[in-house]
Amino acid sequence: MADTSQQTKALVRDDLENVTIDGVTLPVFQMGKHFYFLHSLPIHMVDLDKEAQPREYNESQAQRIAQSIERKVLMQPVLARWDSDSQKFLITEGQHRWHAMRDFLKADKLPAIVYLDMEKELAILCGLEANAEDRSKALSAADAARKRNALMYEFSDLLRREKPGEEPTEMAVLERMGHVTKKDQSSFLLGVLLEGVQNMGSARIRKYIADKQSKEKPLTYRTFGSFVTRLAKLTAIQADETDLREEELENVLRISDMFAQSLFESGKWSPDDPDSKEHRHAINVCRWHPIEACGHFVAKAIERSGGRDVTLGTLYVPHSSIDWSRVEEDIQRIVLDTFWDADHVWPVRNVNKLIELLDAKWRVSLDS
Repeated sequence: MADTSQQTKALVRDDLENVTIDGVTLPVFQMGKHFYFLHSLPIHMVDLDKEAQPREYNESQAQRIAQSIERKVLMQPVLARWDSDSQKFLITEGQHRWHAMRDFLKADKLPAIVYLDMEKELAILCGLEANAEDRSKALSAADAARKRNALMYEFSDLLRREKPGEEPTEMAVLERMGHVTKKDQSSFLLGVLLEGVQNMGSARIRKYIADKQSKEKPLTYRTFGSFVTRLAKLTAIQADETDLREEELENVLRISDMFAQSLFESGKWSPDDPDSKEHRHAINVCRWHPIEACGHFVAKAIERSGGRDVTLGTLYVPHSSIDWSRVEEDIQRIVLDTFWDADHVWPVRNVNKLIELLDAKWRVSLDS
């Protein structure tokens, strides 16, 4: 927060310890390097931080929250930031509570935690992570993922402002966002790749992926993600590495098209005929552990056809370096093999055990 007084239409920062809203003086608290206050905000001064919200408004969810508030209480205030340009308190997390209070309960006040110095980049990150962690809100995979690339660009710009003349690495960007562990970084980078598939209208695999388990579609983004995990470089790019993320995404899209064509197309995936041999086979391949094991062998096929070592992310190479005809032949052999339908294979609940069972079958052909 600035050391000097800052006057707005409705909010005055008197000093480092207080803030005044419509004549009401409130204490300002400090947490780390950020300043915030607690207040029941005039609802006409509140709006949605559209950049920070990774999901669409769901009216029925807001109505359920309103009913819950009427029966009990509002159990959690919204998170907001003051935006001097719009002269509004922008909600970074809690849009459905806001709609519930404003649209259904017709309240004129909204309990909130308000940060006075929250940058746009931090607001986006808070909104994304808060929603991603709250499974009870049924945040779809597509909604959660669609902000990731934009978020990385925002934090890249922030680092450029903080360190002029120094081009930030992917590693630096992720660490600045708070993803300091390898696990967190891998999860975020996988999300970026899945977002690329979701946003590519021509991706054939999209027709077969649902946000939740469905009898109409064989995959969820979570299960498809376990397949991609075996193919992609999910460690952050450092200063001495070449950035091949665009090439990698192109390669993921190419592989997913081949996978969809081999396993689902030409009537093979047929919910209207659930007992057909092809339909049952597709279900068996797309179970949680089998599809990850499938990704393992597809990765080995790509490695022998010009891809990177599987331990480093086999698709993290120039698109032109891969022998795609050979890869397509291998993918058809792998995904269509009846071994996936064997009674001792598809029920296995351990991916490493599955790989061990299948390794003897494909080791010679894929390592040659």
